[in-house]
Amino acid sequence: MRLLLSMAMRHLLARKRQSIVSLLGIILGVAFFLSISSLMQGSERDFIRRLVDNAPHITVSDDFRNPRAQPVFAAYPDAMVELRGSRPLTETRGIRGFEQILSLLSKERGIDASPALTGQALVSFAGRDVAVTLNGMVPADITRVTTIAEYMTEGRIED
Repeated sequence: MRLLLSMAMRHLLARKRQSIVSLLGIILGVAFFLSISSLMQGSERDFIRRLVDNAPHITVSDDFRNPRAQPVFAAYPDAMVELRGSRPLTETRGIRGFEQILSLLSKERGIDASPALTGQALVSFAGRDVAVTLNGMVPADITRVTTIAEYMTEGRIED
């Protein structure tokens, strides 16, 4: 062990400038690695916190519901019926009984729920078309179910 230590010291002290440059390179490399690593971890935590706090954990979405059958088909279920001059019932969108679902969810401890509407639109201005996503919520529920008010720099949600 003593022999190895004396050989290492002899080579390090023989080339002092080269040893100092090598040592500084190692120190700077480790320092940059640690600073970039901590910066990335901090920004990752912030990104996840913002994403998780403002995005719903569970989304209940609607489906196209089948239109109700015409009364004549209900009256004669096994018959061959031809219906003329009738306008078909349109497809209905929406979640059946969403008010009851919301009231049931709000009774559970630790659960906040709010209805939201999302849709796509095309905005045209000054000869340019831009696709946008529109999100709508009940204004009174926004502060209760999201943390978006913490990130606002001007104004209030109530405005």
